[in-house]
Amino acid sequence: MLAALIFCVAVVIVEMGVVRISLIFNDRVHVSDKLLKYLAPVGILVLFTMAVYSMFFSSGEISGVSGFAISIGGAFLSGLILSLTNPLQYPYWMAWNKVFFGKSEGEKNNKTFFFYVLGIGFGTSVALACFVFLGAYSIGKWGMLLMYVPIVAGVVYSLTACWFSYRYILSFRINK
Repeated sequence: MLAALIFCVAVVIVEMGVVRISLIFNDRVHVSDKLLKYLAPVGILVLFTMAVYSMFFSSGEISGVSGFAISIGGAFLSGLILSLTNPLQYPYWMAWNKVFFGKSEGEKNNKTFFFYVLGIGFGTSVALACFVFLGAYSIGKWGMLLMYVPIVAGVVYSLTACWFSYRYILSFRINK
């Protein structure tokens, strides 16, 4: 469990960095809605790919894959690398920051950005800690059900991708 918590620390550090970089990028570059419309299909494609991978992983079709137990030089380094290479978080934070600060009446300054990023880091830390502790409890209690986790993940990814696809297509109809 300690390794999982160390992994989570690395994930939170990367996420806070990505949020801060996307804030600077959005503030300086003024990301247009057109760019976000082009990034949306990439995110949808990645979600569908993750869904297919999860389904094949659960059925044992992909051989030689160690599943979720990826270790690249320890828990901290694994967390850094896997979080940095997550393709979903970059367009997500760019879009979310644009929407949040577009609707917000607050000032856009370093102090506001600092507390915003700190709040995201705190929230992510709490969520990951809950995930680690509840995961450890559920594995101990219902370990025989672990074979269903990739199937559930694949279904969640599929449903999310379908929802985003629907919203993406709907956005064209609304903006006519």
